[in-house]
Amino acid sequence: MLPFSLEVLFGIGVMSAIQQVLFERISPRMNLWEFLQRHELTETRFQNLMTTMLKVNAVLSDAEEKQITNLFVRQWLDELKDTTYHTADFLDEIHSLALAKSQGSDSPYLKKLVQKHIPKLKEMTDKLENIAKHKDVLGLKASFSGKPSPRLQLTSLVDETEGQGGSSIKELGELLHLGGKLSILQLQNVGDAKDAEDADLKKKKNIKELEFSWSRTDRADEGTNQTTILENLHPPENIEKLSIKGECRLLQFEDTMDYPQLQDLSIKSCDFLKKLTLNFSSHLKTLKIHDCGYLRFLKISDNLHQDLNFFRELEIIKCPYLEIFSGRGLPAPNLTSFSVSSCNSLRSMPLQMCTLLASLQTLDISGCPKLVFFPNGGLPPSLQILTIKNCVNLTPQNAWGLRNMTSLICLTIECAYANVTSFPDEHLLPASLTCLQIIGFPGLITLNLSGLRHLTLLKSLEIHSCNRLQFLSGDWRLPSSLSSLKIVGCSSQLTEQCQRVGGIYWDKISHIETQSITATN
Repeated sequence: MLPFSLEVLFGIGVMSAIQQVLFERISPRMNLWEFLQRHELTETRFQNLMTTMLKVNAVLSDAEEKQITNLFVRQWLDELKDTTYHTADFLDEIHSLALAKSQGSDSPYLKKLVQKHIPKLKEMTDKLENIAKHKDVLGLKASFSGKPSPRLQLTSLVDETEGQGGSSIKELGELLHLGGKLSILQLQNVGDAKDAEDADLKKKKNIKELEFSWSRTDRADEGTNQTTILENLHPPENIEKLSIKGECRLLQFEDTMDYPQLQDLSIKSCDFLKKLTLNFSSHLKTLKIHDCGYLRFLKISDNLHQDLNFFRELEIIKCPYLEIFSGRGLPAPNLTSFSVSSCNSLRSMPLQMCTLLASLQTLDISGCPKLVFFPNGGLPPSLQILTIKNCVNLTPQNAWGLRNMTSLICLTIECAYANVTSFPDEHLLPASLTCLQIIGFPGLITLNLSGLRHLTLLKSLEIHSCNRLQFLSGDWRLPSSLSSLKIVGCSSQLTEQCQRVGGIYWDKISHIETQSITATN
């Protein structure tokens, strides 16, 4: 589970300053969460500790006013003050342990200290929970009236862990001024969709980042219930970053235009998502779709009224049934990074890439064996880094338009092209290349030096797992600009012919500062 930060508005006063000390120690910059997970400091207790602090802070303004006339409230605040300082000291100790661990210390003494802190965490949590219970007895109420107050950063989360008395999603409804980043996890355990409605997220305009997460479940009633829950968890319209993770059935996200300020959208592990139509927010910068096992169609809406001028990054990974990008293309003139990986059924890329993606710099296409061709017009000439891996049915390289990519710096091709015996063809590659990698060509026998001689900027050439490679053809040397040559997994014949003494190819490579040529074992 990942931490998240919330911003909560507190009343101005002494207790607010005390709470600031505690919340700074819970700040995510201290990297406590990974340490807690690895060293058995019960994560649920730590979450409960922070949730309790949320509840206490909600009534601080009321308590500070009432302490003047109510002795019991004053005693309650004194007890809270002492416990807060003790908790802050405890968190300092935890942070020191985490820091020692991050710097490589793993001594038996450190492990003993970790074990020592497990019961101490329980003690701190129990004390604060006991104090929190008395707020209701004292009649303290959440109050956010008055002048705007300072914002404090804290780390917490809402975890609907089944069968445990952790924080509940409906408790968010009492926290009127939540802000920053909010993560709501284990949503499959929410039994009543009204709890999601009571959270009233739509009205919490200060929340900028939201994460919704479901885990795997076999409950028969999940479908209808979880769909209702998702509908009731309507994000505020000014949300900037949204992450949806898990097996929420019938998930549809076709109305991103409802969120005009949305900048980052992430959808992961939604196994029941079969199609996705995106009416993009005009401010969208990043879209990531991962591990959606049954997603078949990704449609870019034809109803876009303007180009996606802010869109910078598109990443689609492990969607094995995704077949096509439908629509008339992706009008993203400032998109710089596009990655498609492990999409075994993908047959085509978005249309008009050459013109619509005029600023694309990095393109990575990996594990798409059914991809046969690129769209008409080829790839954008703005590309600087191009990686093609395990796309065995993709049209021959001379149809990619590589020669026209005058900005291309790094090219990696890793594909089992059994029919490619010589590479590269003359004038196939652009003269701008500085880095070239060729990997896994089982039929490659000849490295064609005439196809490399015009690469006057080439610095690094790597060839891996081309077991039959044995010839360097042509009367030319490898480019004089080369400073590194690495050939791993070639024929023993080539290795022998590149030797300083007696090697017929030595003159072709002798000028290269760093060279390594090893045969297949």
